[in-house]
Amino acid sequence: MYFYKNNKLIQSLNESKIKFYLKNFIEDVTEIQYELIKKGYENISIKVILNNNKYLLRLCTIDKKHPMFSCIDKLVTREINFMFFLKERGIAIPSIYSTLQENKYYFVSDIGQECIYAILFKFVDGEHLTYNEATIEKTAKLQVKMHSISQNYKFQKLLLDKNEQLYSAMAYRMQHHSKLYTETFPKNLYDTMLAIYKVIYNEIMPYYKFVAKQIIHSDLKMDNILFFNEEIAAIIDFSDMRYGTIAEDLGIYIWDMCDVLYDINLDFIPYVNYYLKVYSKYNNNFRINDQIMAINYAIDRYLIINLYYLVENQVYEDKIKYQTNKAEKQLKIIKSLLIYKNKLRKRGELLDE
Repeated sequence: MYFYKNNKLIQSLNESKIKFYLKNFIEDVTEIQYELIKKGYENISIKVILNNNKYLLRLCTIDKKHPMFSCIDKLVTREINFMFFLKERGIAIPSIYSTLQENKYYFVSDIGQECIYAILFKFVDGEHLTYNEATIEKTAKLQVKMHSISQNYKFQKLLLDKNEQLYSAMAYRMQHHSKLYTETFPKNLYDTMLAIYKVIYNEIMPYYKFVAKQIIHSDLKMDNILFFNEEIAAIIDFSDMRYGTIAEDLGIYIWDMCDVLYDINLDFIPYVNYYLKVYSKYNNNFRINDQIMAINYAIDRYLIINLYYLVENQVYEDKIKYQTNKAEKQLKIIKSLLIYKNKLRKRGELLDE
């Protein structure tokens, strides 16, 4: 959200440059083997083998013009502190190494108009599995534990971070919209999604104002869960963590799950239903209305991303074609989720009778 994947840095990476970052954490970096890990949208991940030990070097770039640059140190520190808090209480989090000189858990390299934040983790052997009942159940049970632990986490809210005060991690994108001005713009598609967004927004806002909030991962999906021998070996990438609702955290998982399963021609609704059923089984306080809001948060994320990029990409022929096709596909997912949400609502009404 604040960092971006620096492609210029990727192109210039070599053994010497990797050693430059490593030597801030490890004294002897004479002989290393390294491999670039392709996954990741906001950082560069490099697997490093040194003295028969395996490490993961994460390099994150932020532009000094970014509105959050002035407090990025506090955000990174908060991310790392929260990871330590969870790890100390039994959550599978990779170990983090401190720097040799300042005893910090990150090293900053100042390069012109950018800063690169280097963090060194212990490499965790594992793989990213797909969504199925077994992985969904394990994830839901772990989330219940994480949410229970984080309720007791004391932290200092960053008042400068306006995004912390919004109802969702993506909400800020609706505040910085460009104008529509191309003749080929898919206006009907855009208007349909905008109309649904307004309904969803009006349902989420009253809920958000009164429901309990806490620190959430805010990007938990299969890409950020490592499995080893079919058990969860590590939860990774807390860079999007924020002060929000449990329903939003579940909504993000649902958002990614539906997209992945749709693309392999699977009916995703039974998986969504199973996920909410398992989570609610182990968290009795997460009731039907909370489940409805989790669906709303998933829909909200689909809508905001598409509304934003349809406008931003309107002048690029190849990009607007790609985004239009993506929006049409995801509108189908949204409509299925709306039908499922109405069934949840009816179920809730029957329980209230």
